[in-house]
Amino acid sequence: VHGHGDSREAAAYLGRSGLLQCELGHFRAGAEAYRRALAIFDRLETRDHPERLVLLRNSCSAFVFLDELEQAARDCDQALAMATRLYGANSEQQANTRVYRIKLLAAQGRLDEAHAETRRLRAMGSRVRRDGLSRTHSD
Repeated sequence: VHGHGDSREAAAYLGRSGLLQCELGHFRAGAEAYRRALAIFDRLETRDHPERLVLLRNSCSAFVFLDELEQAARDCDQALAMATRLYGANSEQQANTRVYRIKLLAAQGRLDEAHAETRRLRAMGSRVRRDGLSRTHSD
């Protein structure tokens, strides 16, 4: 039996709330909303739900802004593995997730690795949306 309020709809609501909080510059509140939404997905045993990928990417971004780079790395690594598993190594979802990884690598001061990731994205060519490199959060 799931806890009170545990549903995909509740997780989606928290995800939207987190996005709004981050857009308003309230990264701590946004990160907390993402953590709560991810916990719901974990309790519902829906670890491969596409919305979970969006939450992981957005959580990574929020924790980069908070300079909590270990948590950001955990979320980013999970998101990259999930995107690859669900959509494939050369998919748009995987490429979009790499954009978040580039931001994380830059924040960690790992600029050579960030440049290498950028070159990989360029090599993927048309599979990457043109606006993907300038985005902070997913749709």
